[in-house]
Amino acid sequence: MWKADVDSLESMTVASLRFVDGHVSAIDFTETDETGDWIVYDRYTFEPSGRLLRLERRTNLATVDRGILETFVLKGDKVTRTNISQRSLRTDAPLPSKNVWTPNLPVRKAVGDFPFGQLVQRDLENLRTKGKVCSGIR
Repeated sequence: MWKADVDSLESMTVASLRFVDGHVSAIDFTETDETGDWIVYDRYTFEPSGRLLRLERRTNLATVDRGILETFVLKGDKVTRTNISQRSLRTDAPLPSKNVWTPNLPVRKAVGDFPFGQLVQRDLENLRTKGKVCSGIR
């Protein structure tokens, strides 16, 4: 029952976007669970078209003292993991690879795939010029 309880918890998210020449070039996207047992730091980089170039993901698992570093790229229409390593959160020392539970989070292939993707596309000009957009929840 514990795993089902954990899987049912909501995560909290924070994102920041960077622009180059009027398009989203990078998104830092952080998700954490309600209990603080895990946190995932994603750094997405994009082509000018909004298509994924690379994702660097760090998953910190506090309960098992493990940070998992992964790199993904988009080849054709398929996301491929190109690198994985693990480190101790306490000492930052490399650890041997070990299968451990990690949150099942998607790898987004384009800017529009994020929960705020429609907002970015709709209010891109305000984001570029003002740096922020306010929008009501619908």
